[in-house]
Amino acid sequence: MTVNRGQIENNNAVTGLYGVGGGAYISATTATLTNNSITGNMAGGYWGSGGGVRLSATAATLTNNSISGNTAIGRGCGGGAVISATTAATIINNSFTTNTARLGGGLCLATGSTETTYSAKLYNNLFWDNVANENQGADLLIYNDGDNDYFPSPVTLLANNFDQAQPTGFSSTLPITLDPTNLNQIDPLFVDASTGDFHLQPGSPMIDAGYPGTPDLPELDIEGTPRFLGASVDIGAYEYDDGSPPRPFCS
Repeated sequence: MTVNRGQIENNNAVTGLYGVGGGAYISATTATLTNNSITGNMAGGYWGSGGGVRLSATAATLTNNSISGNTAIGRGCGGGAVISATTAATIINNSFTTNTARLGGGLCLATGSTETTYSAKLYNNLFWDNVANENQGADLLIYNDGDNDYFPSPVTLLANNFDQAQPTGFSSTLPITLDPTNLNQIDPLFVDASTGDFHLQPGSPMIDAGYPGTPDLPELDIEGTPRFLGASVDIGAYEYDDGSPPRPFCS
């Protein structure tokens, strides 16, 4: 299942008990979401989860998505997204902004249970102004011990911007050592978040702050602007373009 260049807005999954995937619920062997805007969706019910999207797959990939203003109400998690991947999760250059849930306001990631074969990689993702109503994982919540054996599934976090306060901003089942390339809740200086304009202003600390060795780095951002316009890739779904060559590709 591949969803590319979609616009998923203002949908609701509300039931008496389980409301799953307010904007989209995808269950597949491999699932890929690229260059999508997922905004203003809600998963309701007692166990509402994945306000923007819920992704259940053997291997899941999210690249260049803007996931904002989504809500998971009730006892569930993942206001922006819930990703449950049994073998691999690759999450690159997404923006999770102004999402709300009981737990894991921005992203709730459930890793696989086989530590020797599982791999989760998060590079250059931007988390900002997400809310966890019970003060656990406002930006990022990771369940990294799927089989409860006290051995963590491997998770790589490089050059992401999120609230590193534990457990209120960032929470994991078992401890994860955070690489210093990650930024700790630095204001990204959006053009106008109040109107949903999450482009970066000149001088944004997200510019050129991404990880230069990012695997599978997309050539273009969510709008078709070339990546790596400066010294390195930017953090988030939008690459800052000051108008100098190379010019953006228009589709």
